[in-house]
Amino acid sequence: EVEVSYKYLSTFENRLVVKTPAEALNTLCHLYHKESMGIQEQFLVIYLNKSNMVIGSCNLFRGSISACVVDIKLILAVGIKLMANSVILSHNHPSGNLKPSEQDLSLTKKIQSALETVEMSLLDHLIVSPDFKYLAFSEAGLL
Repeated sequence: EVEVSYKYLSTFENRLVVKTPAEALNTLCHLYHKESMGIQEQFLVIYLNKSNMVIGSCNLFRGSISACVVDIKLILAVGIKLMANSVILSHNHPSGNLKPSEQDLSLTKKIQSALETVEMSLLDHLIVSPDFKYLAFSEAGLL
């Protein structure tokens, strides 16, 4: 069973609001397992309410140096439990190459479509390098 906790470690006024890719990256920097950024793909999700306030995050999937299996049902399950309005996806490329692969593009479209069926929107997908440079799908016109 998917279990979600509603423990807030800060006051409502101090919760993070994410409106730009740079703000998303700032949040993601705290979520990635930094010690494995250069050797293992990780796939993270940030969940937001209607005000783009962070209501949850998950480092859901970890893979190999060049691939990561992502289960869309788990992304949706956590989002539904959190009653999220939108999500931001992110994964790292251990190689440092920020160009999205065909698999990255295809997976993003599948997740976007699945989110729409439960009235959640995909705000962005960031690909992050080991030195925390990034490519945002929204800025690159890929969403």
